[in-house]
Amino acid sequence: MSKIGDARDKGLKLATGLVAGAVATWAMKKVTTMLASSQKTGSKIEEAFAEKKPAEEVLVDKVSKKMGKRLSRKDRKRAVKGVKWGLGVGNGVAIAMARRRLGAGDSLLRGALFGVATFVLVEEILKPAVGVHKGPGALPWQAHARQFAGHATYGLVNAGVRKAAGKVLPV
Repeated sequence: MSKIGDARDKGLKLATGLVAGAVATWAMKKVTTMLASSQKTGSKIEEAFAEKKPAEEVLVDKVSKKMGKRLSRKDRKRAVKGVKWGLGVGNGVAIAMARRRLGAGDSLLRGALFGVATFVLVEEILKPAVGVHKGPGALPWQAHARQFAGHATYGLVNAGVRKAAGKVLPV
């Protein structure tokens, strides 16, 4: 393949990853929000998260403190949203660029399985390890189920968007 063709191929993969990551992040947020809102007031899961900050907020607070910066409410809110969307879209780009090497393809089942693997890695291992989330045993099963469903949705939607894009673009 020529350098121009190779650059075009990488550009299309990047664009597909950006779109797939954004759509999948939106879908994940919708699913987790819907599941959270279906919890009864006073439930164990609500109690577990009472007065606790989401992991993205903890991360933003830790980084800003480490940098010696105090963020306004507005800037903090933007930073938290940026972390959430940056991780989701960045993950979409990474999948698009490396999917053939990882054997991911565009299978919807593999997409959902990738989402579940991401759930285990991120929610159950990485977040507790860096101190932005309590360990798996400290949270009620509903919290795990909600994140499991959200990540599976992310993987499924991400694969679906890439599969649809592959029908009209040479990615």
